[in-house]
Amino acid sequence: MKITILGASPAIPNPGGSCSGLLFESGDTALLIDCGVGVVSRLQQHIDYHRLSAIVITHMHADHALDLVTMRYALKYGPWDGPPAIIPVHLPPQGTDALETIARPFAEDESDFFQGEFDMREYDPHHALDIGPFHLTFQPTTHYVPTWAIRIEAEGRVVTFSADTGPATDLSPLARGADLFICEAGVPSRQEEPHTWGHLAPDEAGAMARRAHARVLVLTHVWTGYNTTAMLEAAHRAFGGPTHLAREGEVYVL
Repeated sequence: MKITILGASPAIPNPGGSCSGLLFESGDTALLIDCGVGVVSRLQQHIDYHRLSAIVITHMHADHALDLVTMRYALKYGPWDGPPAIIPVHLPPQGTDALETIARPFAEDESDFFQGEFDMREYDPHHALDIGPFHLTFQPTTHYVPTWAIRIEAEGRVVTFSADTGPATDLSPLARGADLFICEAGVPSRQEEPHTWGHLAPDEAGAMARRAHARVLVLTHVWTGYNTTAMLEAAHRAFGGPTHLAREGEVYVL
């Protein structure tokens, strides 16, 4: 299983970066999880977007879903010699209405802005989702809108992605034994932002990784204007294992 970090920024892209997006590849299957601002541009540095087998969205915030509009334009108007590519897009519950509302100003006289490019579906987070060799299971998080963390299994390997979450939710069961735990750290410390309950501090992410007995922790959703060295140190102290900062273009092969 190959995982490429396409976007690791918080609500706005870091300089030269992009918002949430992870590319998973196994055999002929290419799965995109989240499609935040700038992700379509980054994706093209690694694969042809027509090759995507599916897209899965964790929640309907712009930094996780807004580049679906860009992807629609890419599929409709971008150069392509093959038959039209219609990509399954798995949205969270009620995500279809949210996405259509976002796209309405661009739709002009088109009754269905995404028809012909996307096969939009809403996943049931109470049930597993299989996409090629990838087996996805979900857990609700604590955030400002309904959000689901995802456990991705393939080829005997496990990656857990926290999406956006606060400390009231313990994701260690979902991340149990994960080879890679990609976990948000949206606030620099709980002391600095005690009331930002929809995001984690790095030591909180590290504690979850420790409880989960994860092998490697990767902090994402981090603003580079913070003291990222101190954040990594805090996460590592709480975790005790290998701890990295997610960077666009970085590739993990499991």
